[in-house]
Amino acid sequence: MSTDLEFLQQVTAFLEEEALFTPRKSFGSNQYAGESPPTWLAVSPVNSDASLLRGHEVEGHLSKTSDGDKPRAKKSKVCHETDRRHKYRQRLKDERDQLNHTVNVLSKQLQELIEAKQGTKTTARTDLVLSKSFWRKVATQQREQRYLVEAEHKRLSDIVNSQDAYIEKMMIALRKGFLNISLTGEIKAADMHDQIDDLKWLHLKSSDAMLYEVYLREVNESYARVDSVLNECDVDSVPVGTVSYIHRHNPDGDVDYVQYVNKFMYPFDFERTCNGMWEVSKLPHRQIDREVYEDLSDAGNTVAFKFRVKKTLADGSTVSVLKRVLSRRFRDNNQVVIIWKIFSEGEGIF
Repeated sequence: MSTDLEFLQQVTAFLEEEALFTPRKSFGSNQYAGESPPTWLAVSPVNSDASLLRGHEVEGHLSKTSDGDKPRAKKSKVCHETDRRHKYRQRLKDERDQLNHTVNVLSKQLQELIEAKQGTKTTARTDLVLSKSFWRKVATQQREQRYLVEAEHKRLSDIVNSQDAYIEKMMIALRKGFLNISLTGEIKAADMHDQIDDLKWLHLKSSDAMLYEVYLREVNESYARVDSVLNECDVDSVPVGTVSYIHRHNPDGDVDYVQYVNKFMYPFDFERTCNGMWEVSKLPHRQIDREVYEDLSDAGNTVAFKFRVKKTLADGSTVSVLKRVLSRRFRDNNQVVIIWKIFSEGEGIF
């Protein structure tokens, strides 16, 4: 026991006399970076246990120092990588935004060019100026319209000239008639008939009802003379199928009238033949602009209507004649007489 105490005292004295230097940092630390290690360090002999103890102390200090620096360095590296990735993403975002802006600008310019070419955003006058086909179409339409107007003008001019010539002839005929009356004091039947027809044309042309009434009176008057006319033509002695033209001349040589006589036989009974002739007298095949006048007495035996007859001439122009017809059927015991009158009026150049 005493031996151990003595030994410890000797060790304590030794330690007090010989200060032991122990380095706290390695030569590889930042303090000596780039420098040669110091040469003033000294090593003193120590006890193996003390050396072992101090060695553990140094290693513990170094391990603590290394373990403390590793998280700090790792944290710095992570921050650097995060900042680098953030800058990279920001650069990509900026480039993407710039490209989108460029696409929008170019798309807008392209749309403006398309609209300018199509003329959707131009004014009406600018669009018309740019459209050659429009002006060509307008010119064609105006030319066709001019042709139509010229044709209508020519047609109206022909009508006016025709009416003017007719009126002039009427005036000449009336002057001659009055001159004959003043010289001879008599009125010839032929002159009176012509004057009546001329006046009829002037006064009754615009009134169909009045014209039909006049014709109805004339038809009744003609029926009163039908027997004398047939006897004069000697119809009973004329062979069946005979067609003859009889010209009556006045003493002065002028033509009074032309009489057409045609005798033929139907292969039917009397009633059926009479009904067939009555239907034919209505001219059912004339349907162009046909108008039937209804306000007539004895409508079962009287018809009145008007229609047009059109014809195309060799030069391609179309002419027409307006016809007003009144037809009446008279029944006796042994005969049926159909008398009709037709008023024909030329239109256009007629």
